[in-house]
Amino acid sequence: MPGAALGMGQTRSLTLYFDGRTSTGIREIDTGTFRTTQGPYLEFLHVVAGDATIVGDDGEVHELGPGTAVTLRSEWSGRWVVRETVRLTVARVYAS
Repeated sequence: MPGAALGMGQTRSLTLYFDGRTSTGIREIDTGTFRTTQGPYLEFLHVVAGDATIVGDDGEVHELGPGTAVTLRSEWSGRWVVRETVRLTVARVYAS
């Protein structure tokens, strides 16, 4: 994850499509707690497996589990608490 400390929130990602404006892919995030800040893109996440909570700096809380989805705005920042390895499908729309 961008901004994650080494050894925490380690990820594996595979980009399936990228055209400079949008991208899609899959991501796996290991257990741990970490802070992160999004880049200049809106990101849609759909959880396939796992268990986590994300808490934005604005106080908004999202409980993530199989079948849940969340959209994180451009420049979103907050904390992830991953209790069980999370597997996601990801779609990004980059700022123009």
